[in-house]
Amino acid sequence: MVSTPNQAIQAALQHLATARLGLEDYLGSDARRRVSGLHSSIVFGRAVTNALQNMRGKVEGFDEWYGPKQVEMGADPGFRALYKLRSDILKQVEDPLTHAVQARMMDTSIFDTTPQPEGTLFGAIDTMGGPSFIVERPDGSRYQHYIEIPASWGWRSFLSVRVGDEEVDLGPLVQRHLDYMRALIDEAQQLFTTPPDDSELPDWMKSSR
Repeated sequence: MVSTPNQAIQAALQHLATARLGLEDYLGSDARRRVSGLHSSIVFGRAVTNALQNMRGKVEGFDEWYGPKQVEMGADPGFRALYKLRSDILKQVEDPLTHAVQARMMDTSIFDTTPQPEGTLFGAIDTMGGPSFIVERPDGSRYQHYIEIPASWGWRSFLSVRVGDEEVDLGPLVQRHLDYMRALIDEAQQLFTTPPDDSELPDWMKSSR
């Protein structure tokens, strides 16, 4: 349970770290982790403000500081879209994301020139991970075995969300949101927390302060 400003800041930092790891997964090359990574970056990015609001009523001046920040975030169309996405993710409603691919070319001969795992049924190209073999396990279940995408394809896959009248790539939008959360944490830490008293620190830390 969060009971002090320092604990609120620590919780916010933990949420931010989780969100950044999720963004790394989304931007990474493992197609199996991309959607879950994006969901994590959106949900835990929003959780930063929930953690900070635990300081409400515990420190003087919090509402006066946070109120304008809340207005600023609410006025940002991209941030509003992320907040709605977070609600949709948690409620498990219909996927509101647009899956998009940019590529110079796609050559299905890759399925003929790439060694196939045992149990391969057919080859397929999907919008998140590119070319893969659909493989059947001995128990009858199936999985996708992704193939490394040749550089000549110029492949880039991404998820977007509608913001106003345009589709916005979620990678840069989430990155901007997390950068804003980092600045929010830094400002709150400077305004509302104090370093621990020397008496609470081990000797080696006292000498280094």
